[in-house]
Amino acid sequence: MVKKSLLIDFTFRYGKISDSVPLIPIRFIGSDGNSTQIINAIFDSGAHELTIPKDLADHLQYDIVEKKHKINTANGLCDAFSSKAHFCIGRGGREVEYVDEEICVMENCPAILMGIKPVFEDYLVIIDAEDKKIKLNVKKK
Repeated sequence: MVKKSLLIDFTFRYGKISDSVPLIPIRFIGSDGNSTQIINAIFDSGAHELTIPKDLADHLQYDIVEKKHKINTANGLCDAFSSKAHFCIGRGGREVEYVDEEICVMENCPAILMGIKPVFEDYLVIIDAEDKKIKLNVKKK
C-alpha cells in the first residue's frame, strides 16, 4: 500500500554511478523501525516485483514465505520467497513511502531489482539513455 497522497514526480541521474544501468535510490525500513542507508536499485522492467537478496531480508527481519513454484529469471528457474516490505524511493527529503508491499526475496540475488510492482504501476517511467536520466511521472488516474 503506497501513501498515494505522497506520489511525486522524480528525475534521477544515473551517469555518475553507472554509465549504462538505470538506477533508483531506495531505502528500506526494517521490522524494528530502523532504516538502511540509501541503496541503488536497478530498474528491471522484466521483473514482476521488487526483488531483494535474502541476506537483506534477514537483516531487515522481514518474515519470508517460500513461493510454491520456482520463478523464471535471466539465470533460469530458481527458488524464491515472498515477503512484505516497507521502503522509500527518492532522496534528499523527496521520498515516496511504500508500506506492506509484496516483494520477492531470492537467495543468490546479486542486486536489488525494481520490477513492475509497485513503481511501474504508479508512474510512467521514462529512461533517457542519452542524457542518463530516469523520469518518474505520476500516472493520471
